[in-house]
Amino acid sequence: MSDMGQIVNSHTVRFERRFPGPIEKVWNYFATKEGLGEWLCPDATIDPRLGGRIELRFANSPCNTTCCIRGIISEFDPPRLIAFSWNDTKNDLTSTVRFELEQIGDEVRLILTHSRIAPDFMPKVAAGWHSHLEHLLAASRSEKPPEHEALYMALLKKYSAALTGIVVSAAISPAICSSTDLALKSLCDQRQQLLIQYDRTWKAADELEGQIDSLKHQLHADKKHTNANVEHTLKRTYDDLRRIEQDIRDLDKASVK
Repeated sequence: MSDMGQIVNSHTVRFERRFPGPIEKVWNYFATKEGLGEWLCPDATIDPRLGGRIELRFANSPCNTTCCIRGIISEFDPPRLIAFSWNDTKNDLTSTVRFELEQIGDEVRLILTHSRIAPDFMPKVAAGWHSHLEHLLAASRSEKPPEHEALYMALLKKYSAALTGIVVSAAISPAICSSTDLALKSLCDQRQQLLIQYDRTWKAADELEGQIDSLKHQLHADKKHTNANVEHTLKRTYDDLRRIEQDIRDLDKASVK
């Protein structure tokens, strides 16, 4: 197994790592707020269930800007599999992350696959995951982690060199959106509108969850009925989020035909 991530194609990177078991311990690094905070993002929220939401707020990225990742959990099989959409709100990019765990003797094998990455972002994404996985390995062994930014910058050079010459696919990106091709411009415009709709729907879900938390503290029968209605509305809102994500993926597929 090579430490470097495998470049599957121009928009997919795959990593394989092994960690000390048991599998339940390793699972917590991917499916709990506390676990994610130890290696990936200190400011993380996650609702660990199929259809649940995840949000990662990276306040100290290498470019000194705040980056927010939002997603919906699309696969959930504890303690073996979790996958979710990876919506980069800063760069208006949508992709998918998948973590697979397998107990092998006293160790746990992780296969991390990040797909549908905008080709221009491949080196950054690959270097980012590689450096974060080094932090995860240190956490799993109770060791001191490496200095993140220095490691990331060194890895970025390696992945940039490794990806040089790879044919770049024509996935929708801000660069393509400057194209004079009217068909592509139309797809870009539709995609931008979907991203705006996604953000509004996400905020609506936040408000509904706040209402549910408030109503749970009120025990009157009529409040319980109202709470059930709000929960039903929240479920429909989650369905809307998944539908918008699928529409974005369909537009991305159409852009490469």
